[in-house]
Amino acid sequence: MAQFKISKILVKVFNKMSAISNRKVLKKAKDSSIYTPLMNVSYGQDKQQVFDLYHAPKENRKHALLIDVHGGFYVGSSHKYNYPWATIFLDAGYDVALVEYRLNSKKTETKDELEDIASCLRYIFSHKEELHIEDDTKVFITGDSAGGHLALYVAEALNNDTLDLQGCHLDGVLVNCISYDYASYNQGEGMTKGMKRWMMGPHFEDSEYLAKYSPRTYIQDLSFPLFISTCANDFLRVQSLMLKQDYEALQGDITFVDIKDNSKEVQHVHNLTNIEHPASKEVNNAMISFMDNIIA
Repeated sequence: MAQFKISKILVKVFNKMSAISNRKVLKKAKDSSIYTPLMNVSYGQDKQQVFDLYHAPKENRKHALLIDVHGGFYVGSSHKYNYPWATIFLDAGYDVALVEYRLNSKKTETKDELEDIASCLRYIFSHKEELHIEDDTKVFITGDSAGGHLALYVAEALNNDTLDLQGCHLDGVLVNCISYDYASYNQGEGMTKGMKRWMMGPHFEDSEYLAKYSPRTYIQDLSFPLFISTCANDFLRVQSLMLKQDYEALQGDITFVDIKDNSKEVQHVHNLTNIEHPASKEVNNAMISFMDNIIA
């Protein structure tokens, strides 16, 4: 129990540090009104089933949409914290949707989070006109950490029946410091049963169940160009390397960015939480180049 409490505290500290970091940047970020935002658009009945949609300035708008799924150990963080990071892509001409979803709790678990992201995509594609999204818009999905898991799984589901994505399409997938092999976490060293239950829900000891909701199980179904980033101090680095190896084995189209900087400022999902650092700019500029090459 003591280890579980410590684990929860560590996650809360991580979330708080990320929030503080982005709030500092937020003070320097441009007024969101210049991006003609649609805030807290509801795609479901729960208060967490919402998204914010920002439109790139008209003078350089590329008719391309980046849908972002935030991370947070499946249990924390918020789409609001990713706004400073989103302005990088908005200024590059990309519309950006920041998605919120029901976090894991006593009532919901990872399968519900996946269903929420699928529901959000269905809503976006079925409400293009009112959201001011043109029919020829290129659509990308991205996610960091646990959000990378959710984003990649949804992209894979376009080619299988694990989720309802009728009417949806994607042109590329971008993941940063991804949580990829979800089924392996119930064997994870250093994780107490309490933490596993907290993060993964009541089925945390059911390997078959966890594999059902793991992106690694369906990697053969991915048919889009894939961008992956990690860094030397990413505690999930091995997950990104595993994804790279798996998709290369399938001869998938991969762009891989591996930051070697060992400084304390360059950590897990640094390109979202420390966007002004040169290493973070390298990752985010690479993301933009990846998408630019697809829409060219």
